Amino acid sequence: MAESSTDDWEQAIRLENEMADELLTSGDAQRDDKYTEVYEKVYSSLSAERKREMSEHYRSGALVSAKAFLKIIGPGKNVLDIGCGFGHLTHYVALGGNRVIGIDINRKHVSEAKELYGLQKNVEFRETRGTRLDFPDATFDHVLSTSVFEHLHPKDVSRHLAEIHRVLKSRGKYIFTALTPYMRGDFARHSKDPLQRQKHGFHINERTWTEFRSLLHAHGFHGRTDFLPGRFRHRFPKLLIPVSLKGLIERHLPLKPFVLRVLRLDKVYIVSSITFH
Repeated sequence: MAESSTDDWEQAIRLENEMADELLTSGDAQRDDKYTEVYEKVYSSLSAERKREMSEHYRSGALVSAKAFLKIIGPGKNVLDIGCGFGHLTHYVALGGNRVIGIDINRKHVSEAKELYGLQKNVEFRETRGTRLDFPDATFDHVLSTSVFEHLHPKDVSRHLAEIHRVLKSRGKYIFTALTPYMRGDFARHSKDPLQRQKHGFHINERTWTEFRSLLHAHGFHGRTDFLPGRFRHRFPKLLIPVSLKGLIERHLPLKPFVLRVLRLDKVYIVSSITFH
């Protein structure tokens, strides 16, 4: 990456850090507009070169995620992609024979996604939030998102999960990736209170595996919930971690930087099922 592009990205990260508190302190009535404002402001601060690099980076990540997700989704399904960004994941999952709607809060991302993939069969893009889904009940077989959960306002988590549960069909699945507090190496440095954890840019809602499972179960995902560390994503879903090991890993694994790097516990793939409506 060129030095100017690196500086450009570092400036954007600083801008994110400065505006993270604006998101955290935003009131319920203003939050939708505030999220749109800050995300578009950060994106607009990037150079055209950096935007192209970002799109290509997301494209490669979307291809990896799509290959993993399609092993569970299969063909012929109705799928919602929350936080679709440039539309790459929406595109790849649709290529697997599915009808996919991609949504994002960033109007500029939605516009670019339409330019890239708007003419593709079985693909649609809309500007909206992941906490207010403008779809009838039981519309989708599966809901997807990649690195969206950690960006949610903590007060919006319940609404986000309730809306996903509402639009999923019986036995539907929420399949997503999320960054955890382990991303900075030593979990012991972080408060047990999610609201007090060290913030990194717009990652204002990082959760542990145990917290994810509790949140999902509390919002109606009473089927199986599986976690897969990022290192094993290529074998997804064969190496999903059994329920009995999840708490054991978090309670007893020495979370030293070396172990975190080896297992890549910072980013996890999560599949959570609902069993009824």
